[in-house]
Amino acid sequence: MKTVSSLSALFLAGVLAACGNGKDEPAPDAPAPPAESDVSAGEWQESIASLQALAGEAFSLEDQLEADLQPINDALPDLLSISWDDKSLDPTSGATVFTGLKVTIATEPEFGIQAEEAELWGLNTDLVSARLRGERLDETGLAFNRLEARNVSYFGVANAFNTLFDAMEESIEDDSGTDVDFGFDTFESNTAEMVLSNVSLRPYELVPISDTFFEDLVPDEEISDEDREEMAVATEAVRLAQQVVAVVRTLSVESGASYDSKATFVMDQPGMKQSVDVSWDFSGYENMSGFDIGRVVMVNTRQAQTMEFTNENGEFDELNLEDVEFDQLETTAYMAYKDFRLDKLAGFLARAEFPGMDERDLMSLGSWEARDYKLRFNDGDVFEVDHAEFSADQFAWFFPEAISLDMTGAQLDIQEVGEVVLAFIPEEAVEEMAEGDGTDEAEASGEDMKESLRTAISKLEETGLDTLPFDIAVNWRWGADTGETALSFDSSSEGFGTGAFSVDVTLPDYARAQAAFESEDKETAFEEAFEEAFAFRGARFFESDDGGYDKLFAYASAIGKLYPQEGWGATLGGMEPQQMRTFIATMIRAGKQPATQEFPPAVDWIESVAQYYEASGGSIELKSAPPTPVTVEYFDALDPDVAPEQIVEDLGLSVTHAPE
Repeated sequence: MKTVSSLSALFLAGVLAACGNGKDEPAPDAPAPPAESDVSAGEWQESIASLQALAGEAFSLEDQLEADLQPINDALPDLLSISWDDKSLDPTSGATVFTGLKVTIATEPEFGIQAEEAELWGLNTDLVSARLRGERLDETGLAFNRLEARNVSYFGVANAFNTLFDAMEESIEDDSGTDVDFGFDTFESNTAEMVLSNVSLRPYELVPISDTFFEDLVPDEEISDEDREEMAVATEAVRLAQQVVAVVRTLSVESGASYDSKATFVMDQPGMKQSVDVSWDFSGYENMSGFDIGRVVMVNTRQAQTMEFTNENGEFDELNLEDVEFDQLETTAYMAYKDFRLDKLAGFLARAEFPGMDERDLMSLGSWEARDYKLRFNDGDVFEVDHAEFSADQFAWFFPEAISLDMTGAQLDIQEVGEVVLAFIPEEAVEEMAEGDGTDEAEASGEDMKESLRTAISKLEETGLDTLPFDIAVNWRWGADTGETALSFDSSSEGFGTGAFSVDVTLPDYARAQAAFESEDKETAFEEAFEEAFAFRGARFFESDDGGYDKLFAYASAIGKLYPQEGWGATLGGMEPQQMRTFIATMIRAGKQPATQEFPPAVDWIESVAQYYEASGGSIELKSAPPTPVTVEYFDALDPDVAPEQIVEDLGLSVTHAPE
């Protein structure tokens, strides 16, 4: 992505990066392209073929009896129940076939989930009912072999939420004295078919936190009665969270899939009506064990959201949003999430323990991938990306060893973003920009200002700034055994340019960090570990111009022409792009005189940067490559009277300007 400022020049003078005007130097290397995914654009369908085929398998078990759910029903809490309209055994497949199967949560009003038809194989009634009674908690065993369900939907959810909202409204009205009214008009969902294969129960682990857990965290502080009450509430909340975590950790699913899923939510809020439609053609997952996930995939996801501002009682008067409708649509052809591992960490939470640094292999946030993502606001495509991938699957304890983000084929429609933002700018804000005072004249001035902003947005297309295509790659690496650390950012934008930034240092390795963490005075130990281990190994800033500055300067000139009455407008509007380049180069060269006094080598460096901005095209590279890593000791021992040439040599500083 193109850097559109003279920051590289300021950076140059500020950090003393340099070495000659570079006219005879070879052109610096362009940034590396983002890494390719393991699954190419044409192969992701094949990679999920086995998951998608799950529902089509002709599954059967021999010597099966009709599943008996009554012992499970008897073991369930009074709040939960399982019911069905009809149940029978299919002697050919061995499945117990249900019609009208429901799981009901008996609140007032009741809600739950239902399936028009379901088939169940291999139910282990004894293990499931025993586990629900709090027995056989240490066992691992199969709960059932397979479940197929068709036309699965939720029921009663809207009414249940509205009952909750009624209670919230009463509390808000009592506290504020203001009438509020919000709730669900619609909450509907349906999945055409879903399949679960080989669902097992794992051991149940739970050690609730003690009554004095929060008090023990502040042993040297005096605790008031009010604080104790808050701690008691927090204790119960944490214990509830522990129970949820403990239950989730007992579940294991070999594979699962759902087909043709849709959900619709319509919600009324004061002055606004909001609706959300979500759908996906297919979702599947495999190797789920508690909070560990082998892989989750989704195909052809679509989320549409509409917000209609009615402003019936003046809720949005200040924003001037009456009769404004906002539509958003997100679509993705394919998403995948894999190698997510948090179950080990969740186990420590369930047992009220904190993992020590000897638990080096503690967690992974996995990797996420998306293909053919599009975001639309109202009638305009705002953002799209062919392929995006985020990875954070390497951790040592809580320390990330590698994090990366790659995007290819991305495009941001700057003009569409501007038009959406403009639609939501309050009239009062526009009048303030026009220096209005609330009179009719000020309102007219505000309208003129808004029209000027619309014109400014339209100039984006005229100057080629309406859309910004780009690829980016961001990478972080930390060697747990060496401490060697690297951060890099690479980007490219067709018709704008390329850019790259990287820095390499040495930080404390895992052993040093562990020793500091386990010491009595952790803060001092970490400071000492950093000072002893830190070393600067290099840095690089690179930028190439492929038309981005010409577009930017042309736009600046066009905007200036819209405001000739302003000093800045007259200045910008009176210069063409090349004149702006010359002006910037002149301003940069103004730094040469003080540089002669303070740091003579900077004179040639500043000239290199000035030449880069003065002409279209070309590239500039600012680089530091020390012959040996630069430590804290080096900076502490640096003589104030050291020769500039020595600093250049020690830090391996260079600047390379390559004309087009």
